[in-house]
Amino acid sequence: MIDSRYKHFFLLPALLTLLAIIIFPLVYTIRLSFSGWDVNFPELDSIGWANYARVLVDGRFWDSMGTLYTMVFFCVLLEYAMGFALALLLWK
Repeated sequence: MIDSRYKHFFLLPALLTLLAIIIFPLVYTIRLSFSGWDVNFPELDSIGWANYARVLVDGRFWDSMGTLYTMVFFCVLLEYAMGFALALLLWK
């Protein structure tokens, strides 16, 4: 039997890998959101909150959010109804 002191040592590589998979993309995405990034110019120019200010007044953003909310509502409703119907079918 492995000593209880070592069990955390064996979990450490998996934990570090999981954190790297989650933390790195999150930090990089936040960094990109505060910069003016262009494919042709790989340098990151810091522009602060300008991207967020531009999105909040963009009509296309709010139209897409409305479409997203509508789609999510009907998908969840449909999935709930189908799951409930399947549960009733299996129950009888």
